[in-house]
Amino acid sequence: SASSYSQPDVAVSSHVDGPAFDKIPAVYPKFKAAGQTVMLVSFFRGAVRSMPGYEKMKRLASFVALQTPIGVGSKVELTVDLFTAVGV
Repeated sequence: SASSYSQPDVAVSSHVDGPAFDKIPAVYPKFKAAGQTVMLVSFFRGAVRSMPGYEKMKRLASFVALQTPIGVGSKVELTVDLFTAVGV
């Protein structure tokens, strides 16, 4: 069924499975929800002494989840790429 698909599925089907590709609607269905993922950056390097921004962010009505290995006492570097981001 073409009711659920991903961009990689569509890309592969377009080359190797014509009938499956033909079942995919030309226009994506209307979104029923929205979301945003943010990458948190560090403008400083060193040891984390406190995390007031994280706590403020967690209190937002729109907040859902935070993934970060960073905590008070953690050592962080300047964020220069995805690997040095301090949270998602």
